[in-house]
Amino acid sequence: MRCPAKPSVLLAFLAGLLAIIAISTRNPVHLLAGITAVLGLVAGPRIYRFLKIDSERRGIEREIPYFVVYAASLHSSGIPLHKSLLMARGSAVFKHMSRQAEILEQLLLVIHDPVDALYQLSHQTPSKEFAQILRSYAGLLRSGGQPHVYLKNLAHYYSRRLEDSWNRFSTLLVEAEEAYLMIYVLGSFLLLLYALLSSATAPLLLFSFFMSPLLGSALLMYIHSEEPGLRLPARTSPIYVASYTASLALFMLAWRAMNLWLALTVCSAPLVAHGIYLELSVRRRALRVRSELMAAFNEIADYVRLGYPLERAIEMVRGDPSLSSETKEILSAIPVSPEALGSSHETLDDNLRYLLTLLAHLGSTYTPPEIFDLVNGFLTTATYATGKARSRVKPYETVMFAYPPVLLYVARKISSMLLPAGTTAASFLPMLAPSMEVVASWPLAALVVVPLLINTFIMGRIEGETFSPMKKGLALAISGVSGFLLSP
Repeated sequence: MRCPAKPSVLLAFLAGLLAIIAISTRNPVHLLAGITAVLGLVAGPRIYRFLKIDSERRGIEREIPYFVVYAASLHSSGIPLHKSLLMARGSAVFKHMSRQAEILEQLLLVIHDPVDALYQLSHQTPSKEFAQILRSYAGLLRSGGQPHVYLKNLAHYYSRRLEDSWNRFSTLLVEAEEAYLMIYVLGSFLLLLYALLSSATAPLLLFSFFMSPLLGSALLMYIHSEEPGLRLPARTSPIYVASYTASLALFMLAWRAMNLWLALTVCSAPLVAHGIYLELSVRRRALRVRSELMAAFNEIADYVRLGYPLERAIEMVRGDPSLSSETKEILSAIPVSPEALGSSHETLDDNLRYLLTLLAHLGSTYTPPEIFDLVNGFLTTATYATGKARSRVKPYETVMFAYPPVLLYVARKISSMLLPAGTTAASFLPMLAPSMEVVASWPLAALVVVPLLINTFIMGRIEGETFSPMKKGLALAISGVSGFLLSP
């Protein structure tokens, strides 16, 4: 049964009903809640639509440098822009460009001229930058220009611009981490000192516990929105779920039998064990495969320069006995199809996944040697700039790991100094005393653990591994050992 009214009419009716109920009660709290509900119901759908369009625009512009190199490579091999865009449908690398390809496919069903379809797509895409590329390319086709030269020059331009974007992003990361330290480290010390000197301790601590994840999440969203380069979805497996579930179960069991700080130390064991396993097996293998693939790519480029077809060059490199079985499996999947690479390159970083997808599309076409120079230079720029941005925030991660023992040591010293003084802090000091450890442990543990865990999440997102169990396990272990030894 279909609803007789439009959703906007139903929302307006519901908003009016809530406003009438709020006004009739004449309660300020109810009135404020009613006004908030009305504003949310009226403006919510428009805000959501704006955010959705803006997110799509950002995603397209983040993928443009990689797509331009992709399109320039295919164009030099005889594949026009509209076909290369259609080839990106369903790609995990070009998630946002894939949606643009679906729109183009629908337009081609109505407009059989590819040039006119590109013009129409330029009017429908939310990205003005991508629209300008489409119009310029279509204009060159109409005027008899050289679109392959335009795309090649555009690829060189985006290579330089991507490096500048990563340099600006690395500066942003440093400033964001400095703000993070100011909010949590300095803020926690000031809050603790004020709590020890004031009777309004509980509300302040409670407020800080609610605000710390919100501030950390806002900072993470800001970094996430400004990050250049490809951003592929996080790759998880059942072993991640098992390690985090085991950690939570251990905490609940240990907390009932022992000190809260010891429970934190015990629950870190599954995460640390999982992290050690990843370091010794998965990540080492991924680093080896990464280095072998980069060397294999250079060998493939040398064979192509000598005049070998791309498929033959890949086959000759695949026969190298020094390559591992994982690398040979990935190379054997390249000439088949881009989809055949899906299960073979899950542990590789985003730049190499992009390279493999590009090689898979080039495998059945004639590939000029200069294309390899273009792609290799672009990937070198992207990889170097990415590594530079990540290395600049490493010192701040070290500072955050030193934060729990320092904070707890200062809390213990302040407590020992103020306790015999008989100041107004005496009303709060019993909460920190061992005689009321259960009451004291929760707020103090949250003040230590929450900022540290949020920082590991942010650093993991910057490094491309959001669910890194090693860092989160170390964060819990450091907090637990420090709290057991140093807490007041």
